[in-house]
Amino acid sequence: MDESMGRRHVIMRWRTKQHIGLMWWLGLSLTTGACLAVAAGTALVQQRETSPPMRLVPVFQEAEVKPVEPRRVLQHDGEYFILDYKASRILVYDRAMKFERSIGSVGAGPSEFFHPDDFVIRNGLIYVYDEGNHRIQVLDLGGKFINQFRLPYTRGLAVNSKGEILVGQPEEGRLVSAYSKDGKLLRSFGELKSFSGVYGEQHKDKDTKYQTAINRVALTVDSQDFVYVTFVVAPIIQKYTPEGELVFETRLRGPSVDLLTHYVVTEAMAKKIVVQFMGTDMANLTAWESSIDPRNGNIFALLPDNALYVMNGEGEQVAIFTPRPVEKARGYVYVRRANYSNAMMDRIYRGRALMFGRITILSDGTTFMVALFPPYGIYRMELPEQV
Repeated sequence: MDESMGRRHVIMRWRTKQHIGLMWWLGLSLTTGACLAVAAGTALVQQRETSPPMRLVPVFQEAEVKPVEPRRVLQHDGEYFILDYKASRILVYDRAMKFERSIGSVGAGPSEFFHPDDFVIRNGLIYVYDEGNHRIQVLDLGGKFINQFRLPYTRGLAVNSKGEILVGQPEEGRLVSAYSKDGKLLRSFGELKSFSGVYGEQHKDKDTKYQTAINRVALTVDSQDFVYVTFVVAPIIQKYTPEGELVFETRLRGPSVDLLTHYVVTEAMAKKIVVQFMGTDMANLTAWESSIDPRNGNIFALLPDNALYVMNGEGEQVAIFTPRPVEKARGYVYVRRANYSNAMMDRIYRGRALMFGRITILSDGTTFMVALFPPYGIYRMELPEQV
């Protein structure tokens, strides 16, 4: 436990399968010879393990039709919907996780996709960010085309109860933009940040270089349409009213964040860890995204080292779930993509098992974690209602 700053942090470990792989995703490409720093999770506060340990169970692996490269799992009316990035389709399964049907195929026409990156189901409609075709598509649950509009690359996607589509757009000078189903810009909200504003005036020389990266966000909304903004290169989470007024801003604190932010701002590491995104170099991530537990309103922020930072509805950090590292898994790791390079994951990575990039929490606390990089997969875990 950590009683510093008047806050009580409980850090718990949960197990992962022993697969080794360097995995990275943000719609980015790694430059030749680059490597990715992932926090080793060095304990800075007392840690204890749950008893029994929280287990991650692979799911959808025995189905007749399996997702090739899943991006997200959603549930609606007892059916599971899985977005398959590589196969450019949505797979639908029944309650028993048996395959039922497929929605969409490769293409640029109505109800077709090319590398769809994210999706949301709200009020009986499916909203798909069709990344390869640079558009948002709206379909019914049977896959019938409703509408579409073009949209440049975006990292965040959420839909509120009114059917307004929320996306992150720092390239356009807006932190969060709200669009109608037909693509009309309704409003924008949130102040853009600077690198030095987040990490200190000593880094003012990075403000221009990282202007887009520091404002890249992931989005989610709760049942009351409050909007949660997770910065992916800064340890910051914000909550906004449905109208776009800031409710709170909080900074993540803990061992994983400390190490991740260290590598973001350390020039020595930044020279080795460089990715290109929208013409901007950036060094590292501090968070993937957040998900809201419908049972209690707790906010679960997923970090690149698989740690889950838990906050209550007021933004107070209450717990940290930390994965167990894979033992004796050091050395060279091969990434199976042509534009990636072999990278030596020594004291930084320490053979961390599966890296998860997406998290979805269902109404009963069942949580799906999606590994976005080889070895791809979907894993289920049960979150305790009280943390």
